[in-house]
Amino acid sequence: MATLIDVATPGPALAVAQSTTNNTSSAVNSTLVFAPAITLSVAGTYYTLNSIALGAGTWAVSGIVVNGYGAACAITVALATASGNHGTSVAPVQISGGQVAPWVGVYGVVVKLSSPATLYLNASPTSVTNSSWMGLIYATQIA
Repeated sequence: MATLIDVATPGPALAVAQSTTNNTSSAVNSTLVFAPAITLSVAGTYYTLNSIALGAGTWAVSGIVVNGYGAACAITVALATASGNHGTSVAPVQISGGQVAPWVGVYGVVVKLSSPATLYLNASPTSVTNSSWMGLIYATQIA
């Protein structure tokens, strides 16, 4: 039987957080929701789309990646503990195929941190390059 967590009545120590990197408008996005699009120009290289600073605790992390504009592109997305890195991934999310704007991918994971940390949303093109992507991260502390 599953154990339910009452997220409707958070304790005083629980918190929510939103992406912390470059959340400003861009030519494609004038609503100030996403960070500016990042061009994924070299296959196999990881680029940081956004990041989030979290305190110690257990966090439900969710977010989306969007093909902002450009060519169709197959990418690999990773939520990692280092910028532009996949090797320290805490939640790799594989996205395959040739997504064309305005394609949207959604991810979610529960992360337990023993100390404060910044998590990075990194993406790497695995096929066509020079496609631009945007990313957004939200987190809710659940324990």
